[in-house]
Amino acid sequence: MKEQNESRSSIGTYLADVEAALTNLSRHDIVGRIWQKDHTVWKPDPTEITNRLGWLTITDVMANQVSALESFAQEIRDAGFRHLVLLGMGGSSLGPEVLRQTFGSATGYPELIVLDSTLPAWVQAVTEAIDPTHTLFLVSSKSGTTTEPLSLFQYFRSLVEANAGKGRTGQNFIAVTDPGTPLAKLAEEKRFRRIFLNPPDIGGRYSVLSYFGLVPASLTGVNINTLLNRANGMRKECASYNTGSQESWCLAGGIYWHFSSSGARQTYPRHIASHQ
Repeated sequence: MKEQNESRSSIGTYLADVEAALTNLSRHDIVGRIWQKDHTVWKPDPTEITNRLGWLTITDVMANQVSALESFAQEIRDAGFRHLVLLGMGGSSLGPEVLRQTFGSATGYPELIVLDSTLPAWVQAVTEAIDPTHTLFLVSSKSGTTTEPLSLFQYFRSLVEANAGKGRTGQNFIAVTDPGTPLAKLAEEKRFRRIFLNPPDIGGRYSVLSYFGLVPASLTGVNINTLLNRANGMRKECASYNTGSQESWCLAGGIYWHFSSSGARQTYPRHIASHQ
């Protein structure tokens, strides 16, 4: 409570505006409507909204996949892979990178390297850090058409092929993508070790609790069951919003709502603006 009161007082002269924004959120039942996947929270046209809200309930879907993901992680350990190199851009790589920096890799599990750049020096650094025959490459793309990871796949495939031979190349690659994408087709043609088809109603930057985040997490030894349980706990907290609540997430939502709706980025308090 003390920390929450200090957070409110740090807003200074903006406190009244933020509290008004919180009241406005409640009056229009914004939180409740978001959980109902009501596209009118954002705009009248449902295009690119109603088919992008699957992240709200993705923990229900992924809870049923924990056992399978853990079994696959054990298969990869038993196969002797030392590195997991994720080839992805944007939403396909941001969540896994946060998990990598937060949890690292458990003892006996592959080390995760997120390669989300085509800079020659960066690609060369990754190449020098790994043994291609003992590296599992995760090609990650929602659309399955992202140029960078597909180009990197071709490069690393040639390295694996040169070291392990054509017949075994596919065993060093897995993919995460939406159903029916060109990447899904490519993975089948090249006999990838595993293809994870993600629920298509999730935008890239909201996908960390789907296969896009949980596949690399499980392969590096993160306890994804605990991760999902804690996410579900926060989900329940967020779904029970009320104007009297003092939770930090409510205050943060009020701050964002006020300043984003005002359209005046330059008027953000300096300690808030510096994090935008």
